[in-house]
Amino acid sequence: MLGKVYKQYKESLSGLSKEVWILSGLMLINRSGLMVVPFLALYLTEELQFTLIQAGTAGMWFGIGSLLSSLLGGYLTDKYGFARIMKFSLLAGGLSFWSLVTAKTFIGFCSLIFVTALLADLLRPAIMSAIAIYSREENRTRAVSLLRMAINLGIAVGPALGGFLAAKFGYDWLFIINGGSAILTFIIFISVHPTMKKRKIPDEVKVETNITARTAYTDYNYLWLILIMFLVVVAFLQILFAIPLFFKTVYGFTEQMVGFFFTLNGLLIVVFEMPIVNYYEKQRKFYKPVIFGGLLMAIGYLSLLIPASGSSLLWLIPFLIYTLTIGIGEILNLPFFNSLALARSNRRNSGSYMGLMTFTFSLSFTVAPLIGSFIIDGYSFDALWIVSTFLCLLSVALFVLLKDRFLISDQYK
Repeated sequence: MLGKVYKQYKESLSGLSKEVWILSGLMLINRSGLMVVPFLALYLTEELQFTLIQAGTAGMWFGIGSLLSSLLGGYLTDKYGFARIMKFSLLAGGLSFWSLVTAKTFIGFCSLIFVTALLADLLRPAIMSAIAIYSREENRTRAVSLLRMAINLGIAVGPALGGFLAAKFGYDWLFIINGGSAILTFIIFISVHPTMKKRKIPDEVKVETNITARTAYTDYNYLWLILIMFLVVVAFLQILFAIPLFFKTVYGFTEQMVGFFFTLNGLLIVVFEMPIVNYYEKQRKFYKPVIFGGLLMAIGYLSLLIPASGSSLLWLIPFLIYTLTIGIGEILNLPFFNSLALARSNRRNSGSYMGLMTFTFSLSFTVAPLIGSFIIDGYSFDALWIVSTFLCLLSVALFVLLKDRFLISDQYK
């Protein structure tokens, strides 16, 4: 049994180019210092004494900056190349995270968090463009998953350390280390980039598809797919804004325990994502994992309705159910939305497809904290979990009903 698991894991990591490993290593370093976002709501409401609505609004401005960065980053990457944009984003984004230490007013913080997201998230379309260049069509989903695994391994480290630093030394250290990790990644990248500058791997496997649209914006079935993804991602992203607040106020978690949750979530993805993705990718099954993943996320949010108290161990039941289902649901759902986007595109129009996907994630990041804060403030956490469950189930229902529209070729199921 263990031998089969090891063989599957080894196979899932084989055949990827050196450059994909380098890019993933860079993101591991960068994301290991990502400490601000998981604790942002706690920092704003406890340290700066913002209201819940103000905290949600600040999160919205972070999302708006990320949203604009997705559009701008795609354009700048096409014009100047992924390397220049990665270097600029890492250096400027790192310095901008440091500047957030000085922002203590609502207007000041919203302004600087917007600029920070705008600069730091230029990295996302740039590195996705690099992954597309240095991977082949038959292993592109695994290349994206390796990148995600590195990011989640970093996230497994960052929040745990962040929770300790916030409790022992104060929240300012989160911004300092967050910015420092970006600048360290910048220094390493300018050192290793010359070894990967001219390497380009051509596609070795061509899949005949029935997609005739010239760009993502004229592929109307893809626009339906984007809408379906938007619904489930808005629900999923409550993990970053509402979940830390819920765990602290309802379950009585400390900052270290909140960080431990993100560590568990990250490790779950690190251990299981590559083998699961490899299994489905080999069989060209891109549709079933999207459906299963959405259902698991719905179960996760539904489990949070189980009555529990921080003064007893009853919170362990919904906590463990949510941690497991949201982690496995993310593994099954999100990578294969990327796969469907890449499979519908070609080298001439992949920028528009991945740009629109990145834009949708950023839009979700903009909307999710605002929706979460208004529902919690006006109603309750339970109301938010019901809405999140509904969004997941609606996404699955629409995907099932419209699945034939997303058929790429007979090779995909």
